[in-house]
Amino acid sequence: MSRLAAIAGRARSPHPDPAVRAARVEGHEVFDMLWQDGGWSRGAAYRWLEEQMGYEFHFASADVEQCERAKAICEEKLEEMGVL
Repeated sequence: MSRLAAIAGRARSPHPDPAVRAARVEGHEVFDMLWQDGGWSRGAAYRWLEEQMGYEFHFASADVEQCERAKAICEEKLEEMGVL
């Protein structure tokens, strides 16, 4: 995904459909473990995730595919850290 497409995605409706909402919640729950249980600050966790994703990222503006990718990246890191 290009950076422009990622930024354009941030303009999504604030009222996502149930599938998008569920993906955002599930992804964010795993992401939160990085800074709540993994010893990182929230900002550091977002900077790391954005680096892994390759563009500015936030769950609040992500679609299902982006959330699933971010969740998988976070799960892999948490396993590496011994948190999962």
